[in-house]
Amino acid sequence: MDYLFCGDVNFFDASTAKTYNDFPTSLYYDELILQLIHGNPRRILDAGCGAGAFTFKLSERFRDADVVGCDESEDMLTAARAKLAARADMRLKLRFDYGRIQNLADDFAAIPGLGGMNFDVIVALRALHHCADCMTDAIQQLYDKLQPGGRILILDLKRTGSSSSSRFRRWITDFLYKSAVYIKGPGWFHFRQARRDLLREKEVYTSSGWAEHLAHEPQFDWRSMKTILEQIGMNILQCRSCNYKFILIVAEKRYHC
Repeated sequence: MDYLFCGDVNFFDASTAKTYNDFPTSLYYDELILQLIHGNPRRILDAGCGAGAFTFKLSERFRDADVVGCDESEDMLTAARAKLAARADMRLKLRFDYGRIQNLADDFAAIPGLGGMNFDVIVALRALHHCADCMTDAIQQLYDKLQPGGRILILDLKRTGSSSSSRFRRWITDFLYKSAVYIKGPGWFHFRQARRDLLREKEVYTSSGWAEHLAHEPQFDWRSMKTILEQIGMNILQCRSCNYKFILIVAEKRYHC
């Protein structure tokens, strides 16, 4: 079954690829996700990898694993492959391929080496809200590519859209959250660094293109996603809020007797 990208795939072009994975927010959540991957997975899929920033972190952290990043934006994949070309130490264990989350089976079947590959860990970071109109199919596709006992780690929007009346409150929330992360002891350095990061991220998010895109992101119901995961055979290990923006879900594929 072929779906249109539920977001605007044309937005994720070569220029967007330069900033998409460079937000300070990623520094916090990426490390959180890495810490939640236990053991020594042999195969890891980064679904909706964008320009590959987190995919590289996965490969660096789990050196013995075969890591695959997939995305449906050719511009994003081009940016990721360009970075990989400069990393001779990763070329044998890391690859980037075309793949729509909601159509993984067919897309991977056409790529040598991927058709029959299942994964021990699948991560989907800030990606599934783009499949809001086809969420059941998208999650089923991820489930089908997961080994029994394997885990899916999802970090995505808790709510979407933006309004001018709440914008100031949201930035203050982010500022306080990041300050709490940075401040591990006394001293103003961490506080100043948190403020600089927040201002830099705000500048990118409010720039031409990004502001328009964020204002029209598809509506995303994480509760429905949690229900779908349970219905198709996943055990929910974690489901928790990460400040006002994001929800984190960790689910494990059940073994069938």
